[in-house]
Amino acid sequence: MAAVRIIKDQHKRSWFGRDPVVLAYKIFYDKLRNVIIAMEIDGLIDGALSDIGVVEVFVRHFDIFKMAYPNWQDGYQAIDEIIFFDRSENDIAAIFSRHR
Repeated sequence: MAAVRIIKDQHKRSWFGRDPVVLAYKIFYDKLRNVIIAMEIDGLIDGALSDIGVVEVFVRHFDIFKMAYPNWQDGYQAIDEIIFFDRSENDIAAIFSRHR
């Protein structure tokens, strides 16, 4: 999972001094964008929905997904840490707005 890769690559450097977390974040946010697009295609969200509304729909369906697939705890913890940990509702909405 892309989110787990971010957590695992923190504080690491490649042989050439590159930060692998940058690539991990890019992959994660590309996947997040794909999830938001899929939610639009499935009719769960639409263009008129506010960014905070998109976050609420995402969280609701993410919780359902966690119940359906309970074995991916490291991935869920990583997503919670990357997106939700120590952020206000508006900060989280801004993340989703940038990747919508």
